[in-house]
Amino acid sequence: MRQAMRLSGVLIIHILSSLSSALGSALRSRHANTSFPFGLGRKKEDKSTPVTKMPARGSDPLDPFCLANTGFQCGDGKNNCEPWVACAEGNNSQHFCTCPHWGCADSAGTCRPVKSKFISTEMRLMSLGAAIKGTPHRFATMKPAGKDGPTLQDGWPAGEHPEALWKFLLMADNATIMIATKQGNFQKDGHFLSLPPAPWGEDVMIAPIQVKPQDALQASWRLFDRPRSRTALQHIPSGRFLCYDGKTDAMSTCQGKYCAVDSADFEVWPRLVGVPTFRSAEAQLPPSSHPRETGSSNSSGANSSDSAPWYLKKGKGKKEEPVSKHNATVPWYLRKQK
Repeated sequence: MRQAMRLSGVLIIHILSSLSSALGSALRSRHANTSFPFGLGRKKEDKSTPVTKMPARGSDPLDPFCLANTGFQCGDGKNNCEPWVACAEGNNSQHFCTCPHWGCADSAGTCRPVKSKFISTEMRLMSLGAAIKGTPHRFATMKPAGKDGPTLQDGWPAGEHPEALWKFLLMADNATIMIATKQGNFQKDGHFLSLPPAPWGEDVMIAPIQVKPQDALQASWRLFDRPRSRTALQHIPSGRFLCYDGKTDAMSTCQGKYCAVDSADFEVWPRLVGVPTFRSAEAQLPPSSHPRETGSSNSSGANSSDSAPWYLKKGKGKKEEPVSKHNATVPWYLRKQK
């Protein structure tokens, strides 16, 4: 019995010694790496989405109404795909977050069981900066299925000018769009407004092109509210804005802080209804020229007071006399006539 008790005591002492040694080691690790307790942060675990081989998709993965590829890269140990989105095997060691057979990708990298759809309204886009003397109204137009991007057309685009009538394809996220022309949509050429591949220099103009989108990010745009009910169109992958380039007298794109005044502001007819827009404060665009400011010029060289709508201009009729405080509380039909 005594021998058994001695053995138990020795065992307890050995256990306590081992714990003391382990605790000392842990505390030393803690001083070496204070960002994690007890040195547990030394080894970083790879929690990125694993690369998988996707089964064959029943529908066309390049269908613009239901693109499979989100456009976000994965499989590098750094980037995760959104929930319910797989990291699919690709070519040249490039892997992309891809939707399963039931999903359609959007520009946020998520998959939804809903297809994109064209807004029924046909839009006309007029850049304020493109106005010139004698031709104040110049609208964006684009030949179908070509390599060139939008150009300018003088005068109002009527129904017989389908290349200057624009169609917005509202993506499944109900927040972003892809942009085509009525003519391109009629011919089902699958071309949408986009930009050439990166890199994009911040301080240079980059002319837009039309492409057949390979993923949901490539040709995606968002709309920004601008002063006086105008709209700016921003290409999401690049952050650049569709604009007018006064040096080349052509349509182009610019980085927000480098855009000329009014060059990225568009009049959109008819007024946008039911299409989501983002706040102007997030656009990082220069302030629009104010119609009441005299002596200043906009990007087209016209005086800003001349471009003011008639309903904002001061009238030249009889000046109304101010109503006294006493009469202000009396209805107009009870006031004494002078």
